[in-house]
Amino acid sequence: MVGTQILWKNADLLSIDELIELAGYGLEWVIEDGHVTAAVLLEEAS
Repeated sequence: MVGTQILWKNADLLSIDELIELAGYGLEWVIEDGHVTAAVLLEEAS
């Protein structure tokens, strides 16, 4: 798997349900000091 990190400003404003829904599209969240700071989009290596 290859990942592309995306800085996600104001991701803390998303609800847990929204975070879970977006995770279904292949996003994994980067959490630092209790705050969501970025998302990593996972892609299959070609």
